[in-house]
Amino acid sequence: MARSYFEDAKYYYKKGDYVTAFAAINYAHGFIDAGVRLGVFKGENNRLYAFG
Repeated sequence: MARSYFEDAKYYYKKGDYVTAFAAINYAHGFIDAGVRLGVFKGENNRLYAFG
């Protein structure tokens, strides 16, 4: 899902729709953050991804 949202962000950025691109990249970050918190992804410093 993170990769899909990242691709969406690139698509909308190229179209000049910066608000939707920003929203999509934040959703991508959210999926990465969730993965780190759940232990699906390894993170050297979880604070890079998790804000709480």
